[in-house]
Amino acid sequence: MKKGADGLEEALTCLRDDATWTIPGSLPTSGSRRGKKLIADQFWEIREVFPDGFHIKFNHLHDTGEAVIAEMTIWGENRKGLNYSNEYCVVNEVEGDLISHVRVYVDTAKAAPMFE
Repeated sequence: MKKGADGLEEALTCLRDDATWTIPGSLPTSGSRRGKKLIADQFWEIREVFPDGFHIKFNHLHDTGEAVIAEMTIWGENRKGLNYSNEYCVVNEVEGDLISHVRVYVDTAKAAPMFE
């Protein structure tokens, strides 16, 4: 995906209309969302925290046939100028050619200060 929101519309084309996106934990962005609009809204909430966007490095991709698991590093600067870097594991369940469910696993203790 491109830096920031530039690739959001393109990324949404990979999701089923009724896709779910779940981030466990107690962050403002935690919880489950169903549908492309609510998922896009979540990215816009994150964009408010990281107005210049963020960078993503895909460290490993694993294809199980039913899911693609992405291990990645995400980093950037938040709206208050704090630097952020965290490791993510994202499980993308696939039905046909589209993603049906996404689960994002991240160290929320490292992410929480970005939202303060």
